[in-house]
Amino acid sequence: MELLQFTCLLLLLSLRFLTGFGQQCGGNQWQCDDGGCLPLSWHCDGNGDCMDGSDEMACPCPRGQVACISGAPGCVSTSAVCDGQRQCSDGSDELNCPENQGCLQGDWRCRNKICITKDQYCNGANDCVDNSDETCGRCGPTAVRCPGGACLTEEERCDGKLHCSDGSDEPSTCGRTCSEENGGCSHSCVDQPWGALCSCPKGHRLSAHGASCLDVDECSLPYGPCMHFCVNTPGSFHCHCRDGFQLQGTTYCYAKGNYTKFLTAKKGTIGFLNLKTLRFESIQSIGYDPLALAFDLSRSSFYWADDQGNICKAKEQRSRILYHGQYGVRSLVCDWLTGQLYWTNQKTRSIHVGAADGSGFATVLAKNIDPLELVLLPIESLLFWINKGPGDKITLERSGMDGLKQESLVVLTAQAPRSLTLDVTVQRLYWMSDFKKSIETVRVDGSGRYSFREFFKRRPAQSLAVFERWFYWTDQKGLWRSPQDQPNQKTFIQRTTLPVLEAYHERQQPKVLAL
Repeated sequence: MELLQFTCLLLLLSLRFLTGFGQQCGGNQWQCDDGGCLPLSWHCDGNGDCMDGSDEMACPCPRGQVACISGAPGCVSTSAVCDGQRQCSDGSDELNCPENQGCLQGDWRCRNKICITKDQYCNGANDCVDNSDETCGRCGPTAVRCPGGACLTEEERCDGKLHCSDGSDEPSTCGRTCSEENGGCSHSCVDQPWGALCSCPKGHRLSAHGASCLDVDECSLPYGPCMHFCVNTPGSFHCHCRDGFQLQGTTYCYAKGNYTKFLTAKKGTIGFLNLKTLRFESIQSIGYDPLALAFDLSRSSFYWADDQGNICKAKEQRSRILYHGQYGVRSLVCDWLTGQLYWTNQKTRSIHVGAADGSGFATVLAKNIDPLELVLLPIESLLFWINKGPGDKITLERSGMDGLKQESLVVLTAQAPRSLTLDVTVQRLYWMSDFKKSIETVRVDGSGRYSFREFFKRRPAQSLAVFERWFYWTDQKGLWRSPQDQPNQKTFIQRTTLPVLEAYHERQQPKVLAL
């Protein structure tokens, strides 16, 4: 069965470039003579991607370069395009560049090249780390912050001129007093020199016209209060959990069934660290410390990659080498639905898929990528990886498990990201930022970006795991944990060195994601 599934995947990968045959290609695509569609950047890049090779015919520049419009000088490096410096004499390498070059649309670029969401700009927090996002200044208690970030003085409020795009500097309570009809306020009212200042109870916010209170939708926040499902109510909210979890308190969801373990390695042995007993349970002795670990819970199989170029498998206390010569492996993950393995190779700058019996492997992606760490969500047929781009650009990428429909979710430039991990149940990606000393997160669809700022103040962390309501990480001292909603409540668990850490629980490898 595994061989049949793997053969079908090979056929799918071999046909991936024919999906556009006979169709009109999009604006960011180039059409082969045989009708197939390719990304525009693949045209004349030195690799024949069209089945008929037409994408590499009559190219004006060698591989890795693009042509200037005027032709003088004729070609410049692709990494020099939109880098802020004119390489072409006509400046065509800097034409039609994104306004916020280096970040995704809707982001704001910090002075240190970190990208943040636009709603983080001038929000009173140092999201950029270098404070460049707060150059708009801080607003005093009686001042007004406009939607664009500008801070108005008290004198600019109610001066008869609209300074804010939403009119919040000219509320309907200008010139009014609380003694007359509560100043027009729906709730609390305080007299000010310019008029009546309204305020709202918990769970509500003041409307732009400054008189009535609107419900705050806590469930729509980038990182909401509920672990799984959130239902907004007037002035509040309530949470509920997926099947297989039970609600504790008002917001926490705890997994039913077996106690959580970690798959890890210790002194040439892979095994479990039981969080209840804090004992290490050996699975298999190995010759070399692993670079990456993976498991297939339903098939009772364990996999690892070592620095000798081997990808190995252990099952029922027996181990064997599946693949030789895989030097440069950085991440190894298992598709727990089919049993197949996926891994990244830094040396070949590619992502591969291999049969779990070692019968063969194929390349999923090897075009314009330089993948580092990889995670997999088979129930949604999705791959995620940290990618090194041209120059110093680093992104979090997503594609189908067949390598199609690749897109950037987040720009991670200057963050120094590592230890990418996935909480399958909540469908959130997490990683550590060495530069920001933080834990970062985003939903698998690219929404809900959030930063747990200044998380690692004392010493850098080595590996990260996320399950239920907890963060787990290791550093030079040992293993720690912290509740996600109280990141300052750090607890030391055990003095140990665990360079690789994988949460081992049946809820991390579900067959379906039940509601």
